[in-house]
Amino acid sequence: MTKTMIAGELVRLARELVGMDFPTRDAMDKYLKQHPDADRSKHRVVPYDPSDMNTHPFNLMRQRKNEKALAQIGKHYKKDPKDLTVDEIERYNRRRAR
Repeated sequence: MTKTMIAGELVRLARELVGMDFPTRDAMDKYLKQHPDADRSKHRVVPYDPSDMNTHPFNLMRQRKNEKALAQIGKHYKKDPKDLTVDEIERYNRRRAR
């Protein structure tokens, strides 16, 4: 397997686990029609603006993954993820790494 094939497979797996962001509703509907087993709740429409790197699909996937992690930490501390402190997040991650 070449590096390009491995990279393509990793991207495909990441999309399955995290979901995808589409620039238009039509693009998302077309994808969901081609993949009837896809979980509709994991996909969303987010317009991509080339001048704003935060809207790049890979950055959006990373952000979505971080949101899930923060939600889990918030559940542990019985807090809203927005109210977590940096110390709480670091303590949780250190405990989990053991």
